[in-house]
Formats: sequence, C-alpha cells, structure tokens
Amino acid sequence: MRKLFRKTCPPFFAALTALAALLFLPTEGRAFDGVTVDDSNETETVVTVQIELCADPADDPETPAKEGLTKEEVQAFADAQDAAVTAIWNACPNRFRLRRGAPLKNVRFEFEFTVLDNCNAERDPNKKRFPVHPGKAPSSSRENADTENLWIENTDRTVAHELGHVMGLGEEYGYDGGPTRENLMGRGNFTAIVPYHVMTILFVYSDNPDAAEINRRRLMKTLLKMADQKTARKIAAQNDITAADYDAYKDRFAANGSQVQPGPPTK
Repeated sequence: MRKLFRKTCPPFFAALTALAALLFLPTEGRAFDGVTVDDSNETETVVTVQIELCADPADDPETPAKEGLTKEEVQAFADAQDAAVTAIWNACPNRFRLRRGAPLKNVRFEFEFTVLDNCNAERDPNKKRFPVHPGKAPSSSRENADTENLWIENTDRTVAHELGHVMGLGEEYGYDGGPTRENLMGRGNFTAIVPYHVMTILFVYSDNPDAAEINRRRLMKTLLKMADQKTARKIAAQNDITAADYDAYKDRFAANGSQVQPGPPTK
C-alpha cells in the first residue's frame, strides 16, 4: 500500500515529508548537540562531538543494596566507547570538500566523553547528554537505545548509530523491516560509514552555524531531495529562504558531486 501511494502521489508524499521535517526540527536549545567542524587544518577537517554521560539511577554508596550504576562503571563504559566509536566513524577512506572549489581533505571524527556526577547538573547547550541506565533496554521497548538514552550493555555499534542521529543522520531501515543499506544507519550489525553520511554532517555543521542556520540546513537537506522541486521551493519560501539562498544551498549540497542522502533503493 505504501509503495502504491508513493508511486501514484510522489509530489504530495514528498511535500508531506518536507513538512514533517519542519515539525520535528530541533529546538533552539538542542540544535547544536555538541557538534563542531574545524576546517582550519590544510590536510584534514575535524568533526568533534562533545558528549556528557551520567548514571541514571546513580548508585548510593551509603546503602548496602546497589540501586544503579557507579560513576566508575559509567567511566569505563565511556572509555571503551570512545575508542570503539572513534574507530567506526573514522573508517571511511574518502576525502571531502566543504563547498565547490575548496580542497579535498580527509575528515576525522573525534568524540569527547565526559562523565558527570549528576544527571540533573545544569546543561551545556554545546554538549550532548545521555543518561546511562543499568543493564539492557527494557524488553517492552522497541528501541535498543535512542538519542536521549543509553544502556550500559549497549554495543559500540549501537552507540555509534545513535551518535549518527545526533549528527543529523536519519534511519535507513527498509519498509519490510530489513535494512535499506548495509551500513551503520541501517538495521543489523553493519558498521560501515559511507560517503553520504559524512557529506550530510558537513553540509549541516560546517562553518559552525548558529541554531537557526542549522535548522535551515536540515530543512534544505530534505527539500533538495524532493522530486518536485517546485513544491520544495514553495516550502522554502514559506520559511523565509529566498530563491538566491535556495540556489546557494543547492550548490553547497552538491559540493562533493552526489546527493547528501539517497532515498531507499527501488526493487
């Protein structure tokens, strides 16, 4: 049914997708999510993600029973994830440019994990915070983890996947429950980082834009993928994106010679 709907009504479906993106744009306080891009080096571009982890619930050392995680356990989790997630995200060998005419550079990902004493500590808008829960995700949950919660038994693949969402990537599952692609953002045990993952992150976060600009780029990422570009431009205009701005985003979007995130493959 879904395939038929998409086949017979592609402009409407695409417009609906773009409008849905509008509804779920990040709020002003959450837009940064700890992601910065440093392009000052002549040979590489560095993407840094700052992450705060905290025990939820935290163990109370004054009681004989163990209620939750200790800070030491969360620190050990952070240390292991730092090494493993960094290895996953730096496995893509391609080089990229931030805009047309810019030099091709290697892109290196750095993940800076900080373990907090208290999950209720004041939030830093330039860092992404994850409460870490004991054990595994509850069996009643459809999620192994999400962009708001981690579990101490999550694998490095799961953590790397969730950090992909933090950096602006979407799910890549198949409509029939299988993966659309055999990569980190699909379902399964795949850990491959493919070029359009990196391209998406550079498009959204290069030049370290403010929250409003990040929102515009996330919207533009959706609009530029639409088959019906006339409708896409109308939606852009309704969000104060001029025709000149639209063309500039389009040029930046294609800086690496490919769309930022392809749609699901056809069978």
